[in-house]
Amino acid sequence: KNVRFQAFQNHPDHPNYRDVPQAERTEVLTAIDTALTAYGEFDLLHRIPVDDTVARNLITARQERERLAALRAEAERLAALAAQAEAARRAEFNAQLREAPVVFQRDPENGINLRAFANDTQSVHRSSVQNATHKAVVALLARPFPDGVETLVEIVETFNDRRVIRWFGPDDGRATKEVAVTEITNDYYNTEAFSVRYGDVVDRVWAFIRGHEHRTQLCIRLAQEIYEGRGMCSNGKMARLVNVLMGFDDTLEAEAPKEVFQFRMAALRKRPMAEREAEARALFREFSIPDAEHDVWLEALMEPDDDAAPAPATATTTA
Repeated sequence: KNVRFQAFQNHPDHPNYRDVPQAERTEVLTAIDTALTAYGEFDLLHRIPVDDTVARNLITARQERERLAALRAEAERLAALAAQAEAARRAEFNAQLREAPVVFQRDPENGINLRAFANDTQSVHRSSVQNATHKAVVALLARPFPDGVETLVEIVETFNDRRVIRWFGPDDGRATKEVAVTEITNDYYNTEAFSVRYGDVVDRVWAFIRGHEHRTQLCIRLAQEIYEGRGMCSNGKMARLVNVLMGFDDTLEAEAPKEVFQFRMAALRKRPMAEREAEARALFREFSIPDAEHDVWLEALMEPDDDAAPAPATATTTA
């Protein structure tokens, strides 16, 4: 206040601040901001006594509001960018849908052709996966959504936190992360499957994740499924979203454990060859698959292919 008072008293033409032209105000404030930048950020809490809880709480609350406002602004920016790209993406998808051949393949009785399933980028169209996904979506939507949860803001903040997710790729994985953030933001507002808004399901999935004891692992799975689901149809995106919770939410798995296992095994063919066997054996244990069936699954799983790629995100550990 003292700085403003001195400025008012010394202005040659305008003794009242409200009379100063906007352009001049902006110029002066920009010059001050530039001059102060050299000194770095200053934390007001360092100047407030520890026992002055009222002042410290006011400052902390203001800082939190500013942080959330910045995150909302970033989410809105990404939503705007995603909306601009939606028309082009939809047109491209429709063109591919018209031009691509449609092939239907029946799975073996009480089983599945793993290689065909995994190599089919839209394998979520199989009836078993569709039914399991639809049941999971219905179950999720039946759950109340807690007040005060800002889903996209919190997800974007988590994706930006390298203590939780380490993205791979050039420039410390920033481009990969930006793709995932744009993807989930666009789908949150624009995608619908099973007559349900994608955003409504994201809300329930995130409500489950944010308070879970294995939150970090679930956040990594969410990042992987969002990134690997880009370019898929709306049903495929919804299936991948629901798949994030499989293995952690028993109420969803109880509907169709066989289909869940098959879907997760098929997804392993998109993983690097060196990681497949260990992850497959972990699934065998999780779903209590008989030992006699292991070799059959592994034989199909370990066949070489050209499209396996490194995962976009992994866990990191902190001291």
